[in-house]
Amino acid sequence: MTIQLLAEFAELYAKFDAFPEIFRPVLVVVEELAKVSLPKAVKDHAAALCTSVTEATQAVESSKAWLTLQKRKPMAIKEFNPRFDMKYFPGKRGSKDPETTNVQKLKAQVKKETKGARRELKKDNHFLAGEKLKERKEKDLEYSQRITSINKMLDRDQQGMSPSERLREKKRKFK
Repeated sequence: MTIQLLAEFAELYAKFDAFPEIFRPVLVVVEELAKVSLPKAVKDHAAALCTSVTEATQAVESSKAWLTLQKRKPMAIKEFNPRFDMKYFPGKRGSKDPETTNVQKLKAQVKKETKGARRELKKDNHFLAGEKLKERKEKDLEYSQRITSINKMLDRDQQGMSPSERLREKKRKFK
């Protein structure tokens, strides 16, 4: 059954250029079957498959057109000679046209001034944030001092009372 399927696939794929690469491993296995003791009908089918695969492989390999180099000479890439401007100074901005030079200078000046303005705004924001932090710390310190003074005053008031008086004070507060 398997050998018959392989024979059908061999007939189906015999037209393709990749046939030898596909069926060479199959051919090795089928040739090994001839050495094993099997029924005569199976061996005959295996031998027929071997011969058909080898013939188809030879036919495909003989008809393959192998890759070759180009017959024509490759075209050379055009070279362009560079133009040199004798008045060019590296690092110096500007062109030959005075209008574009002035526009470029003004753009550079605007860019420089915006960078400076941003830097100043950052400094101002940093200073304001520091001032707000100082104010908050002062308020927190005042609040904590007030709370501690109130607690101390309450402690002093309660020190003079006896435990029974403290109980009466608590009862009076809850009523």
